[in-house]
Amino acid sequence: MDTFIFDPRRFKAAVAIAVLAGSTAAHAQTVLTEIDVILPAAGDIATSFGAKLDASAGRLAVASSDADQTGGSGRVIVFDGATRSVLHTLTPDPIGGQNDGLFGRDFDLEGDRLLVGRPRFDGSRVDSGAVYLFDAATGQQLAVYEQQLPAPQSEAEFGVQVVLNGDEAVIAAVRGGSGGVGSLNFIDITTGIQTGRVVGPRNAIEKINFGSPFANELAVYDGTILASTYGGLSSGNLESVNSTGTIGIETTFSFGRNAIGFNSAFVVSGDLALASIGVDPDSGCSPPTSVFLIDLSSHLIVDEWGPGTNFCDQSFGKDLAIDDRFAMVTLNRSFSGSDPDRAFVYDTDTGRRLAELRSTDGFDRIVDIEVDGDLAFMTVGENWLFGPQRVLVYDLGQIVICPADVNGDGLLSPADFTAWILAFNDRSPACDQNGDGACTPADFTAWVIGFNAGCGG
Repeated sequence: MDTFIFDPRRFKAAVAIAVLAGSTAAHAQTVLTEIDVILPAAGDIATSFGAKLDASAGRLAVASSDADQTGGSGRVIVFDGATRSVLHTLTPDPIGGQNDGLFGRDFDLEGDRLLVGRPRFDGSRVDSGAVYLFDAATGQQLAVYEQQLPAPQSEAEFGVQVVLNGDEAVIAAVRGGSGGVGSLNFIDITTGIQTGRVVGPRNAIEKINFGSPFANELAVYDGTILASTYGGLSSGNLESVNSTGTIGIETTFSFGRNAIGFNSAFVVSGDLALASIGVDPDSGCSPPTSVFLIDLSSHLIVDEWGPGTNFCDQSFGKDLAIDDRFAMVTLNRSFSGSDPDRAFVYDTDTGRRLAELRSTDGFDRIVDIEVDGDLAFMTVGENWLFGPQRVLVYDLGQIVICPADVNGDGLLSPADFTAWILAFNDRSPACDQNGDGACTPADFTAWVIGFNAGCGG
């Protein structure tokens, strides 16, 4: 294959045509408002509705609670993502336990399978926990699992975190060994047999502590379990774990600066991971925060996003979501702040910020976010702590994308030509202006056309 190095002198006439208009507005960052609102059912506790969301294959799973029973009986409601009609309302069988046992504290929806944790279920012991497997297509409960290695322990909270890895259920417990050390448990869902257990060390800051609410997120990449952990003063780790008890450093990201809190939020889709850090002095914000887009196949950080100086007093990256095309990052106001929370949408190919999601009804505290194709879901609350909650639905297909604005500053100017040359010579995604999947001189023609057309804006 031939390699081209772009020489702008060869395109002098075309450039002159392109820049005649000077600088023009390419497009404002798209501000999207909700196309639909999902409300809790009559009798449900509005303050807990949507505390957890997950979406897959056109379905949306939403955590909820029924106010008719003392303390609330946990439930997970499965909706059709496109129509927002209720498909199933899932409750644990047997009910039992201490109130709801936090059924729906965490769950993982993968295609037709839905794995739901119930960490405070009083099974063999108080708060020993249980995990339930459902058929998301039919709503049928397929199995219930309790910890087998060792036998269930009091306050183990088995099911505090759950993830599906093919035919394997991976389940975190707060206590899995002596001294209250957290554990990660592996169960074959075809046989119901626990095949392995990994016990984490005590130090949750430097290493894994699987049950700690301050330590990890769990995700699956290429059949491997990834546990995000704090890496001390200079890095954050993704550690790969398997049922034989092997814990290995999958990759370590060193920034040459303090990064305590890296991977405080962490999600995976395909080869891409999205991870946030809580402390990054180089960001120029207080409290400083950053979100990183990571290519897991190459172990490279491919992009870094920040809130911008206008939002330095707010928490950026508290909640994350990612799909093949879009990444979502929340910006949460400080406890005493008056600005509404918001969520930003990014293009995973180019790294550009494409849109901002807002609520139109005064419910402006973001609780959780999820994305599935062109649909985004966002749980919002009326106030900081105790107000009612609802799930807002957004159509990301409404986003206006302007490839000619190569540097992403919202303007079409000669600076975009310079940015395109750099993209061409680096073979970066922004070079591909005609969308043919290649980076060739034909993309320059496409850029000129897009520049002169103004991208519809």
